[in-house]
Amino acid sequence: MVVSPDEFGHEKAYDVMKYIIDHAWANRRTIYYKDIADNVLMSGSDGIDVRFPLGAIIEFLKLHGLPHLNELVVNKNTKRPGSWAFDDADSEAEQRWQRHIAEIYAFNWRRLKFRK
Repeated sequence: MVVSPDEFGHEKAYDVMKYIIDHAWANRRTIYYKDIADNVLMSGSDGIDVRFPLGAIIEFLKLHGLPHLNELVVNKNTKRPGSWAFDDADSEAEQRWQRHIAEIYAFNWRRLKFRK
């Protein structure tokens, strides 16, 4: 599958998705919103501005039936993804998140070909 910047509704979503694959998925770890803010968006913010490109990535993943890659991006304090993915009031949230993480790591994201 070829992925181009035109497929996203946000200009930085393409770069953010590549960053998540290269720095989180490839290393089998989560990353912080602030990592993306500092290294991709170059905003120096607390990471709040990451929500817009992540929202575009979520839509792309849903459209193509791909695992929830965005769930590798977590809050530095809680070590959990945003409330859109992880609801503390939901007793099954942790199990569901761990299942999603396993699906993300099992998927070969390198089969996506990023083309500018």
